Amino acid sequence: DLANYWVRIDDNTLKCIYVINKAQVEKPNLTAGTLTYTGTGINLLPVTAKDYGDYTVTITSAEQGDEIGVSAGTYSVVVSLDDSANYEWKDGTIANLTAEYTINKASVTVPSLSFTQTTYNSLEQKPVVAENEHYTISWKEAAHINVGTYTVTLTLESDNYQWSDGDETLAKVLEYTINKATITLSSVSLSGWTFGETANTPSATATIKQTSENATFATIVYKYATEANGAYEEEQPVNAGTYFVKAFVVGDDVNYSDAETVATEFTI
Repeated sequence: DLANYWVRIDDNTLKCIYVINKAQVEKPNLTAGTLTYTGTGINLLPVTAKDYGDYTVTITSAEQGDEIGVSAGTYSVVVSLDDSANYEWKDGTIANLTAEYTINKASVTVPSLSFTQTTYNSLEQKPVVAENEHYTISWKEAAHINVGTYTVTLTLESDNYQWSDGDETLAKVLEYTINKATITLSSVSLSGWTFGETANTPSATATIKQTSENATFATIVYKYATEANGAYEEEQPVNAGTYFVKAFVVGDDVNYSDAETVATEFTI
C-alpha cells in the first residue's frame, strides 16, 4: 500500500521514495477469567477470537486442541501475529497478547451420616450415606455390630473435584461409633406357691438404658437365696419357707456390662 511518498530532485535526478505501512489487525478480546470444571471441555476464548487469520493462538496446558481446557488448572493463552514484519495490531504494537484462565475444581457436598453415635443392640448398624456420581463409598470393616469406632471412606472420582469444606484430598474418611449398652433390669416378679404345687416362674425385663428398648440379646438368669444379702444360687427352692430371688445379666465386657436387680421376697 502506498502510505506516503515524496520527490527529491538532485543533479537532475528524480527520485521517488514511498513506504508500505504494515497491515493492521484487530486485537482479539482476551479477558482473563475464572471458570469451574463441568466434566467436559471448556472453550477458553471468546467466539470472535476463533475467527483469526493473521495471528496464531497458543494455549499452554490445553489437553484437547488449541482452545479447549478439559481439566481443572491454570491455562495461559498467548496470541501472536503470524508475520510481525508486515502486520501489527490496531494500536501499532506487535507484542504478543496474553491472558490467564483458571478452571476451578467443581465442588462436591460432603454428605452427612444418618448417625454418628448409636448403642449396641446385637444387630449390624451402618449409617446411611447419600450416594453421588462423583464419589465412591467404601466401608472399612465387614461387620458393624460390636462396640467400637467404624469408618466409611468417600473417594472423589478425579482431581477435578474437591469437597465443599475446602478439603482437596480425594479420600474423605467419616467416623461413627457404636457405644456400649447399659442394661437395666426391672424388679423380679414372682408369686409364692404352696408346697407340693407347681412352682411359679419368675420374670424380669432387660432394657437398654440409653434407648429404653428391650435388650433381647441379654440372657437373664434367676438366682435364689434364703436371705436378701445371702449367697444366691440358680437352683430354685422346693421346701416351704421364705426366700429371695434376683435377676442377673452377665455382660461380655465388650458390648454391655453385668446387671442385677434388688432382691424380691417370696414364700413357699
